[in-house]
Amino acid sequence: MDDDGPQLGGDQPFTTLLPPGPYTRPATQVASYSATFNGTDTPTGNNTSYWFEYGNDTNYGNITFPTSLPTSTNSASLSYSINPIYPLTLYHFQLVVVDDSGTNYGGDRYFTTPDDPVPTVTTYPANSITASTATLQGTVAPHGLIANAYFQYGLDTNYGTYSSPFFASGNGVDTYFLTVTNLQPNTTYHYRFIASNRSYGANGADTNFTTAPLGPPALVSPGSGTAPGPTLGTLTPVFTWNAAGGAVAYGLYLSQYPSGTLVFSSTTLIGTSVQPVTLQPGTDYQWFMTSFDSLGNQSGASGSYYFVTPAPPAVQTAAPANLTTNSALLQASVTPNGLNTTCYFEYGGNANTDTNYASMTSTNYVGNGSAPQNVGATAANLAAKGNPYHFRVVAQNSLGTTYGADLQFTVP
Repeated sequence: MDDDGPQLGGDQPFTTLLPPGPYTRPATQVASYSATFNGTDTPTGNNTSYWFEYGNDTNYGNITFPTSLPTSTNSASLSYSINPIYPLTLYHFQLVVVDDSGTNYGGDRYFTTPDDPVPTVTTYPANSITASTATLQGTVAPHGLIANAYFQYGLDTNYGTYSSPFFASGNGVDTYFLTVTNLQPNTTYHYRFIASNRSYGANGADTNFTTAPLGPPALVSPGSGTAPGPTLGTLTPVFTWNAAGGAVAYGLYLSQYPSGTLVFSSTTLIGTSVQPVTLQPGTDYQWFMTSFDSLGNQSGASGSYYFVTPAPPAVQTAAPANLTTNSALLQASVTPNGLNTTCYFEYGGNANTDTNYASMTSTNYVGNGSAPQNVGATAANLAAKGNPYHFRVVAQNSLGTTYGADLQFTVP
């Protein structure tokens, strides 16, 4: 038989067996602020419970909360997550199992926590920018630690103003917004987002934005943007407008139209309304406004609004109609000029040739519009044929009484 030397058998795997009692296994999920202790045990005894001892050396000094185990012949995997712990620190730990037979130890293990992670911070461009406000935006990834985050903003990269803190935690990316107010119009501002945890801080990149220029307020009332505008119902209107971003005061300029005769002006108005003066009846007006910021800068002018003040009614007596031997339909035109207006007719005759009148028709409501309204009323019980009569229309509103021209007719 030939001797070819030693012969090698095929490779065969094998698995070591865990000891039957408690066994401390390596820690997992070790971070700068947390870790998970692990171990195994076969809880064959009665009244079994376990915990982990841990500390900076094998004296330990701390234990986790005891946990009960049901009796079993199978090996049980045991673990406990600890949080918080400290970065760059050596920790020892071991599993402890207690049952009716006594206390059993799984043996010492140790690990060193890594350094704290630096939060990741990003500054994003501002949006919703007006003359006096803007919304800042930034994100922070705290990497499992608690991080305090802030916006810094100001006129340069010295910033000068801090927002209230935001509190970020977890392993995701958190987005935060801050709307800043009371900014100056047409001004460049710098800002950045910053964050810090228990060990490190990080700054987002500097970002800037420019607020919108100061604009005039938007006019609300009275009037409209087309001359002559509506007829008002009062001689003391309240002027109202919408606030302009960045404005701290307003200028209002009121004049007669189209002459341009100035009636009222002020450059120190606060708020969004004013009731300045009593106006002339039956007059066309024009008004516009400007804004002022805290530095005294003035905006351009708003568009103009136009309106007409109310007046006593305008009247025009017309020739009568439907003349009979004892009645006549008296007629006229009445313009209310924007106020509630009533009218009636005065008439007299029966050999009277003057304008004392002696009778009147009933009073009728005309309306409150600005256009002429045709009105009429019947004069009854007239005198015999051939008698002359005088008549006129009388109209009234809150600004006064207007008398129409005297006209005459003769009973047919």
